[in-house]
Amino acid sequence: MLAIRLLLAMLIFSLGIDVSTSLAQSKVTLKLAHNSALIYPYHIGALKLAEEVKRRSNDRMEIQIFPMSQLGNERDLTQGVHLGTIDMIVVSNAMVTNFVPEVVVFDLPYLFRDRDHALRVLQAPIGQRLTKTVEQKVGKVLGYYAGGTRGIYNSVRPVRRVDDLKGLKIRVIPNKIYVSTLNALGALATPMPFSEVYGALQQGVIDGAENDPPSLLGMKHYEVAKHYSLTSHFVQEGYLFINVDRWNSLTAEQQKVLAEAAQISQKEEREYERAKHGETIAELQRLKVEIVEVDQSAFAEKVKPVWREIPSEYAPLIEEIQNVK
Repeated sequence: MLAIRLLLAMLIFSLGIDVSTSLAQSKVTLKLAHNSALIYPYHIGALKLAEEVKRRSNDRMEIQIFPMSQLGNERDLTQGVHLGTIDMIVVSNAMVTNFVPEVVVFDLPYLFRDRDHALRVLQAPIGQRLTKTVEQKVGKVLGYYAGGTRGIYNSVRPVRRVDDLKGLKIRVIPNKIYVSTLNALGALATPMPFSEVYGALQQGVIDGAENDPPSLLGMKHYEVAKHYSLTSHFVQEGYLFINVDRWNSLTAEQQKVLAEAAQISQKEEREYERAKHGETIAELQRLKVEIVEVDQSAFAEKVKPVWREIPSEYAPLIEEIQNVK
């Protein structure tokens, strides 16, 4: 009788372990990384994505967010999502260009008329064709996040005219078009991971950087760079990626939850970016940053030679982009 009781107890204990293990395995956890500050639109989009995924899955799916280069710089993240060492990322088109040469057309200075035009291009046939190419070389694209309208900030002097940039060491994303654009403006373009910018500004390794207002504010670069010029030379777009194998490992229901949540987060992220731009400018002024209005047409004229660096076979793509209404 004692042996039977012991056997029953062991059976119940074993079943308990199996049940708890099954329940634990039923929850899907995805890790999402980006390199931006906590007030940056990418992070706000990621938070909304995580919130929607949790709600729509009844807490059976979770997205853990790793901001501010915790899992590496943008190059590390892009390689990681392709290799499967990272589940999900948000990175800029400027970094993706290093892996998918065709999307260099989206990096051209003064290409997009505004942020709305940029999204329309990505959703148009040309954008969808290039997205398929990106997916083959990086990961599945779940959405497009607004990366902001970029200006130039520095610690030396206000940049009111193109000539004011001459000789200034300006950090850029490690991207050929970004380097060429700042060099064409007379600056000394200095490629550098975003996470290293604050220290480089402090130590005088660079004089400034080009980025959008939330980056200047969120990473506290304003503490060492007090002049910000509204050049709007790039309207940057970002991609929300998931590793292809990770995506394929999800059930159809889980994929539906993630895809729908991604579209909601895209909408909220883009609305936040638009609203936050003006608010951030006001906050930077309160923090004694000089905001400089410039004649953007003069800057656009100066960077025209950069367009000629694009391979001739991409010329039809540029024309198609410009024709998107």
